Parts: sequence; C-alpha cells; structure tokens
Amino acid sequence: MCDRYAGKSSLLLRYTQNEFNVEYMPTIGIDFRLKTVEVNGKTVKVQVWVRTRNSTHAAQGDKWKQAAHR
Repeated sequence: MCDRYAGKSSLLLRYTQNEFNVEYMPTIGIDFRLKTVEVNGKTVKVQVWVRTRNSTHAAQGDKWKQAAHR
C-alpha cells in the first residue's frame, strides 16, 4: 500500500493505456484495468487493481478480487 495521492491510479493508467492526466481524480473504491502483454512468446492478460483503504469499499473490493480469480 502507498500513501494517498501517491499516483497509483495514474501509474495504472500510464501502464495500461499509455496515458497520463494531470487532473486525475482520487480513486473511490476500486480502479481496475487490463493489459495484454507477451511474455516468453505467450500472450498474457494482466489484471491490475488499485483500491482504497476505506473500510466502506474494502469489503466490496475483496468480493471483486475473489470473482476475478474464478
């Protein structure tokens, strides 16, 4: 976990879509992105999650994370 306003969602956006927005809004709940990459000649779909530590959203984030592994 990083500090609030550290730029986690901005880093996620840069990695998955090669975009950067100076005006990026703080994450409320979950920010989730996919990126398809090639590793050792195989296509791999990478899931990257950023979630808040806010207890209101943490339980929902745990449910989404479990569902993603099915």
